Amino acid sequence: MSLRRFANNASWNLLGQIAPLLVAFVALPPLIRALGMDRYGFLSLAWVLVGYASLFDLGISRAMTRLVAQRLGQHDATAAQRIGSVATTFMLALGVVSGLLLGGFATAIVDGWLNVPKALRGEAVNAIWILAATMPVVLITSAYRGYIEAHQSFKALNIIRIVMGVFTFVGPLLATWVSPRLEVTVGAVVAMRLLAAWAHANLAHRSCGFQYRYSQPDRATARELFTLGGWMSVSNVVGPIMSYMDRFILGGLVAVELVAYYATPYDLMNRTMVLPYAVMGVLFPMLAGMGGDARRVSETYGAVVRMLFVCMFPIVFLTITLGGPFLQLWLGSNFAQQGTIVLQVLAVGVLANALAQAPANLIQGLGQPKWMAITHLIELPFFLLAIWYLTLRFGIAGTAFAWTLRTIIDCIVMFVLARRKVSASGLESRRVFMSIGLGTSMCAAGYLANSPAQGLAVAALGLVLFAGFAWASILTKQERDTIGRYMANQFKRPA
Repeated sequence: MSLRRFANNASWNLLGQIAPLLVAFVALPPLIRALGMDRYGFLSLAWVLVGYASLFDLGISRAMTRLVAQRLGQHDATAAQRIGSVATTFMLALGVVSGLLLGGFATAIVDGWLNVPKALRGEAVNAIWILAATMPVVLITSAYRGYIEAHQSFKALNIIRIVMGVFTFVGPLLATWVSPRLEVTVGAVVAMRLLAAWAHANLAHRSCGFQYRYSQPDRATARELFTLGGWMSVSNVVGPIMSYMDRFILGGLVAVELVAYYATPYDLMNRTMVLPYAVMGVLFPMLAGMGGDARRVSETYGAVVRMLFVCMFPIVFLTITLGGPFLQLWLGSNFAQQGTIVLQVLAVGVLANALAQAPANLIQGLGQPKWMAITHLIELPFFLLAIWYLTLRFGIAGTAFAWTLRTIIDCIVMFVLARRKVSASGLESRRVFMSIGLGTSMCAAGYLANSPAQGLAVAALGLVLFAGFAWASILTKQERDTIGRYMANQFKRPA
């Protein structure tokens, strides 16, 4: 893939992530007012359930993307179609099973797990049944999306993603005009998912020539999906559990109202992952098609890690420095009082999570995810124990600390594992330690700011300092020359 096409695909992925974020800023305050904190807390759980289907698909969609991209790189379209059909059949079956399980345990989830107020019990059970009926559709949509990503048709895919993201927030808000009941607002989310399934199926057929027909899974294709992609599947099940199980556990340990005070800062910080997700969505199928070209893999990996740090650290630094005043201005003083420390702690974890995307995608893209999966299996019980203990001890701030600690440890391990595959990645130890030291000092200064005025001053000085450090010590000479030529060409253009 050419650099120009890579940048174009990543730009479309970035737009697909940013547009819903902008809508969320406008839609969330009136949505929270219309629903109240209890109903909004439950709705945030529903968004997680339908938004992260990899929790239920056993990682098959991710494995399918890699295998289809590999077959397309070998110019074997027939094999790619076969893998797509078999994988979609598996995901349909998993959708039916997960839907039956979710619906069957709806009452137990509400009564025995979530601290839902008694007045909302009936609404919550009905809403879970609605979500359960949608699980086959959600997983089939994920299968179509994985096939489209393997074909790298990112422009059309992100147009759908933008519409989906907008209606994720606008749909429930419009539904509150009819009724604030959970069945209505969750029903709006489900309606959007049904339309999304149709749109993905149409795009897969029109752009990729793929139209699902039931295909009896054969032993060879099934073995390839579950063997070559087996360890990848483990990571893609355990990874989302560790990323999103925190709020479900939180909902069982504290009042569901407090879930909103945690979920909103979490969603806000998760939205800052737009750049890593945009880049990785393109990088993963690209790495799968590189084969054994070690030099290209190494150069690409090093450049991506440096780009992620340079772009993500300023966002995290500003969040720690100005996050409290922002929450107060956006959602009010009560939300700021409850959510500021959560936002600041999660910001550190988001930086670690963003950087970890590069080695994780390198390991999976090269088809060698065994040790990554084993690491996640080892992390999972300790992480769940940490959430339980720290939440009971420190409330929602403890939940945030547990999540951030896990992402930092995971980030370190992913880089160690990737180092075994890419010996020369352009990540010199001296630069790494200098970056960690400067970043820690800047974040500490931002956290200690006692007023919005002090925060603004620290933010301005820190950004200038980081810009100079990044230019001199993080970017390579070739990258500085490329940026310099680009800027020079921009200034030379006639007005």
